[in-house]
Amino acid sequence: SLSLSLSLSLSLSLSLSPNMATMVSLLFLLITLVSIATSTPTNFIKSSCSTTQYPTLCVESLSVYASKIQQDPHQLVQTALSLSLNRTQTTKAFAWQFIERA
Repeated sequence: SLSLSLSLSLSLSLSLSPNMATMVSLLFLLITLVSIATSTPTNFIKSSCSTTQYPTLCVESLSVYASKIQQDPHQLVQTALSLSLNRTQTTKAFAWQFIERA
């Protein structure tokens, strides 16, 4: 990503004229900025969920909150924990109702 772009531009700048090296560096910077700007909260969630045990469930559960999460890892964790706690409490209430009827 950014470090790779900088490394490539540095390598190329050693063999190019100063003006061309500057243009190549600016081109790599522009490509990096465009890739950052075009990445979306949903892609961030998909990428983050890809390492979980249930990636599809993770994406389906958190995508609803994409506008809140944006691309903030702290907000992603906060939302995931809040969602998990809420669903656990709902499951507990359901289980107790089932036990009370028995």
